[in-house]
Amino acid sequence: MNKKSIQVQAPGRINLIGEHTDYNQGFVLPAAIDKRTVFSIEVNGTPNRCTVLATQIHESLEFDLNSIRPVSAGWQNYILGVVHELQQLGARMTGFDASFQGNVPIGSGMSSSAALECSLAFGLNELFDLGLDTWDLIRASQMAEHHFVGIKCGIMDQFASMLGKPNSVMLLDCRTLEYSYVPLELGDYQLLLLNTQVSHELASSDFNLRRSSCEEGLAFFQKQHPGVTSLRDVDGALFENTNRIYRYQLPIG
Repeated sequence: MNKKSIQVQAPGRINLIGEHTDYNQGFVLPAAIDKRTVFSIEVNGTPNRCTVLATQIHESLEFDLNSIRPVSAGWQNYILGVVHELQQLGARMTGFDASFQGNVPIGSGMSSSAALECSLAFGLNELFDLGLDTWDLIRASQMAEHHFVGIKCGIMDQFASMLGKPNSVMLLDCRTLEYSYVPLELGDYQLLLLNTQVSHELASSDFNLRRSSCEEGLAFFQKQHPGVTSLRDVDGALFENTNRIYRYQLPIG
């Protein structure tokens, strides 16, 4: 291993089309933004001891690579989750010290969590020459939220943070993971990001409830149409047909 330290960054994102469609295997149209999280990571010479400093809030985390488990709550679980998920993919790391800071507004719906996860995952992959590809890093970051934070998010946020390009939006098929870049040419128009002062805290919101509702809806359609594998498969004709069957089966009076 030649590298002893590294500095990496990953952006937040906006999404133009496709809310709550990523975990339903639909399409999304996100774009990376010019606000980011920056991670500095260096090998500390120990076999397993790791420390991470959240510079802006003056909080720190210390953990052992051989005994990683979730803590009660907080940004620490994003860090622990990423390291754990990389280990699940076969990553072999030694102790490291890291610090991070950024300007992605927290709780604003611009995926500060994905920027944190992806910058750390990318940095560790480079620092320790783990040999993981981009999709490995995206999935590891996504699974960190599932298993350590408790949010069953789709893949859009991490995808946009890891693969975003300047002046482009990305059309992602969340079923096949095929994607393409589309130039964002607004002409005389502009996209405005407005701070509504409403915090978008997924961990304390109804995000998982929304996903659970989608899963219940999927199960309903699958009773009538076993070939349906996601809500993406439910087009207008199938919806109307199932709705007629359901109304016919309802008891009267």
